[in-house]
Amino acid sequence: DSYGILLTELTPLPAALKLKKLHENFVMGSFDTDSLLYKALETDDVLFGVDQQPYLQGYLPVSILFHMATTKQSFLDHLIQSGPRFVTESPTDKEIDCEDRNSPVCYEEGTSILTPLPSPTATAKPSSLLTRTSVSPTARPSSSMRPTFSPSSDPSPTVDVARSRGHVRCGLKKAALESGENYYLDLCHAVASVVLGSPDRIVGVPVTGATRFRQLNERAVDLLLYGDTHTIEREVRERTTGVGFAFSSPYYYDGKTFFGNETLVVECAEKYQRYGHCSSLLICVHRGSTDEDFVQSSFPSDFFVVGSSLEEAESMLWNGTCNVLASDRSFLLDLASGDGNRGKNFVVGDKIMTKDPLAIVTRNGDGEFSDIVNWVVHALFFGEEQGLARNSSHCQHFANSTSHDVSDLNFLNAVYCVGNYGEIMHGSNQNSRGMNQINDGANGMLYATPFGDLEKKDGDLGGVDSTAKVTLSDSIGNLHEPLNCGVVVPRDFGGVLATS
Repeated sequence: DSYGILLTELTPLPAALKLKKLHENFVMGSFDTDSLLYKALETDDVLFGVDQQPYLQGYLPVSILFHMATTKQSFLDHLIQSGPRFVTESPTDKEIDCEDRNSPVCYEEGTSILTPLPSPTATAKPSSLLTRTSVSPTARPSSSMRPTFSPSSDPSPTVDVARSRGHVRCGLKKAALESGENYYLDLCHAVASVVLGSPDRIVGVPVTGATRFRQLNERAVDLLLYGDTHTIEREVRERTTGVGFAFSSPYYYDGKTFFGNETLVVECAEKYQRYGHCSSLLICVHRGSTDEDFVQSSFPSDFFVVGSSLEEAESMLWNGTCNVLASDRSFLLDLASGDGNRGKNFVVGDKIMTKDPLAIVTRNGDGEFSDIVNWVVHALFFGEEQGLARNSSHCQHFANSTSHDVSDLNFLNAVYCVGNYGEIMHGSNQNSRGMNQINDGANGMLYATPFGDLEKKDGDLGGVDSTAKVTLSDSIGNLHEPLNCGVVVPRDFGGVLATS
């Protein structure tokens, strides 16, 4: 004989798995699916999960009704099986990839490709649509998937697109949008004040840890202000999109630490201890983050749980699913001082476990806009260095410029319209900036790259054609020819330079 439990959601799954270790005859199943449930299916700790198939149940009917209303056509066969499906085994890598890309429907394993279900407004015959509703029982879009701004297929430079539409689209956390006042929004205002001449010409687009890079790559947003860590991996090939991205100079130097309901448990995490009184340690992180990368490389899988978003990971900490949350120290300090921590006395660890330079993210291949965003950050540094502050009388509001010359932009508009770096990032709290101070020759990691003289002065080049553009290929000639490099040779070098 055995006992059976059906979980109505995945939040209590980690606790249920611990219970199963104590009672081997205990069996269970659960509604919903995630990576932890897939692992439990592989180890036979869970009999099944129930895929809710939210696309088929929720979004597909709207598309079909729109098709019927606009074309006056309906399907010959109205039966589309859109109910829940049992999941009894872990999905394949292809199915997981399909799910990570938020494809509305993922094909069964063994078909040629994995692509989203076509819109009912496509030219395909109705019968062809119905034959493609046989989906993998284990794959479904992320639970955080929701309608958002449609991606733009316009290949024009981002500056031109933003000027044409009249606003800058910034990808932001839901919490940042809801608060209405924070440095992420202010950084977005700063970019708009330079590009469009008004800090108010922005649209905040909610993004999640799982979808943000895809939304940027598909041009649903112009830039990301999500507290993203600049890593070489993301610059070369970000894992969820397979492409690289451009990063501004760091606007904040941060690091991973732990936040928990007991000082002792936080110290266990800081010391990587998992035995004795530390055996109860269970860390929450959110998917698709460097937080997850850090914890995954430092702890066995049964000592952490992964939420689909930062909000879900935070919720799991509050409801007791885990007892420690791993994230950036700046975020955890805000969390500790917020309303959610009142009466709980949760503590933030003292030890910084990683180095995390946080930067604004833009698309690769759009160098003009990426440069502008980077120079806006440096203008904010420059403003604080020079004692310039927010001043509405100097904030220049101007109509869209058609100039393509970056030197025509007023980068100090970011300072005068929104504020300098210290005003935006730290406000009245200037005593706990740590390394995020403007460098004074002794302290601080931040300083503005010299702008030089951007004024256009004809004749300064002494007969050289000022309109000529020199490219890398012009400099090195035919790409098949060798590149000539100047090498500094140590005085005591005794080898052959060509083979060294």
